[in-house]
Amino acid sequence: MPLLEDTNLKVELIDDEMVRRLLPAREADAHKGTFGHLAVAAGSVGMTGAACLTSEAAARAGAGLVTLACPWSLNDILG
Repeated sequence: MPLLEDTNLKVELIDDEMVRRLLPAREADAHKGTFGHLAVAAGSVGMTGAACLTSEAAARAGAGLVTLACPWSLNDILG
């Protein structure tokens, strides 16, 4: 059966209001150290996109400090 024809499919739209309800409020005087430190080990020659996207997504999602550990040869590309 095609997915869109399944009558038992349960769908819920995540909107701004739902996110505000589910995520805790951040204190006005908080800083990146308050929200943890995430280390991402990723990247190889010709494959820097995933490393960059993962690190950016973590920061945008609310991780405090995000450190990307990648091969030294990629520093000029990702820097």
